[in-house]
Amino acid sequence: HTRLPDPNSRSTFDNYGTVNNSGTANLSNIYSSEGFNNRAGAQFNNSGLVEQTGLLLNDGSFDNQSGGNLNVRRDLFIGLFDASASLTNRSGATITIDSGLAKLENRGTLTNESGGAIRSDDSLIREGGVLNNAGSFTNNPDAANFGRGFRFANQGVLVNQTGGVFIANFDNMLATDGNGASLTNEAGALFDASGPNSSNYISTRGGSISNAGDFRIGANTNLIGFGGVATDSADFVQTGGSTIVDGRLALNTVDIQGGVLSGSGAVSAASGPVTV
Repeated sequence: HTRLPDPNSRSTFDNYGTVNNSGTANLSNIYSSEGFNNRAGAQFNNSGLVEQTGLLLNDGSFDNQSGGNLNVRRDLFIGLFDASASLTNRSGATITIDSGLAKLENRGTLTNESGGAIRSDDSLIREGGVLNNAGSFTNNPDAANFGRGFRFANQGVLVNQTGGVFIANFDNMLATDGNGASLTNEAGALFDASGPNSSNYISTRGGSISNAGDFRIGANTNLIGFGGVATDSADFVQTGGSTIVDGRLALNTVDIQGGVLSGSGAVSAASGPVTV
């Protein structure tokens, strides 16, 4: 069943059952602490438009189907929160997190299928969270939000799958924030960290980065250790595909087992020579 609203709840849309939306769900005037709550065990299927200004909590299953648009906006709190749950963005569907000071925060499994599109101003994959991208994922904050902290942080598992395009246009990124974090760019996928901003860099702390696709480090980008310390950083392994370094790649280890390493930038490893 769905409660709209429940006087005993902080939520103004509270779903405990199954909701199928093919029209317009406009919650743009809702600013409660938990404006949209899809409870554990609940199912929300969207093939229409969901406009949410406020906090969207998903503890169940949210399926953004073909033709579906999910737009989340909030000035202060998390735009989308997926705790031990699933959010699937299907082919032909779009998710936009345009939230000012808010972020897309994922603690469950977020899957962006081939043909799906996600745009976020600010993204965080929590420890234990998984992001599987086979569509288009763009983390692209506007200039007004630059310089206020990390624009993308991965504390879990990020897999850019075959056919996936991950565009990393931001000033700060934690590609692997912690020893258990990993970033995988599969064969046939593009991970593009060649943003136009002179302050754009990727900072890593532990974990692993593996590439078998197309991995690009632009002239304005540094893929370096946390705080500039390469020994406190990820291990980079390439088994195929290509890595183009026009900026700087300086991690704990750099092991090119296959594919091509090229570019006009600098490549170094803290724990020994770069292996090519």
